Amino acid sequence: FKIAGTGNAAGSHLGELKALTELRVLQMDITEESTINDQELEILAQLEKLKILSINAGDCEDKNILSKLNKLSPPSSIEELYLKHYLGETTPAWINPRSLQQLQYLSVENSGIEKMNQEFWGDQQHKWDVKGLCLKFCQRLEVSWKEFQEVMPEIRRLEVSQCNLLASFPCDVEAVGVW
Repeated sequence: FKIAGTGNAAGSHLGELKALTELRVLQMDITEESTINDQELEILAQLEKLKILSINAGDCEDKNILSKLNKLSPPSSIEELYLKHYLGETTPAWINPRSLQQLQYLSVENSGIEKMNQEFWGDQQHKWDVKGLCLKFCQRLEVSWKEFQEVMPEIRRLEVSQCNLLASFPCDVEAVGVW
């Protein structure tokens, strides 16, 4: 699903997903030209059967689009989340254990993220149930393995590649590491 820009015929608008209530898998491609209206930010939350969400932010540096991506509201039914080419400094605030209670697998690839958003870490009542974590080409991300383990105690599979600033991980973080 490619999100179109204003007056651009090569793509669709987020609002068009509203009628797809049975949708289980969604891959969204966003570019510098993409337009997301404020009233469309809640559309994903209405897709209650959505299990797999992939967002390719297309290395978009437009602060307006990054701000809109941070305000999305995916349904809590998401089990797998893939965030690719996202250039925000932190993960979007909605990527947290309170909002994504059923998340089993999280993948962040080719990202400019420097740290996880404060909401990501949850609190005493909200911990992740994530079993698989993939971090690839996140060369600015500075996080320790201990921080992830504290909030994702159920991790059983870890894949890391080209994330040189990660600390104390149980596998190689510079080449390709699997644990």
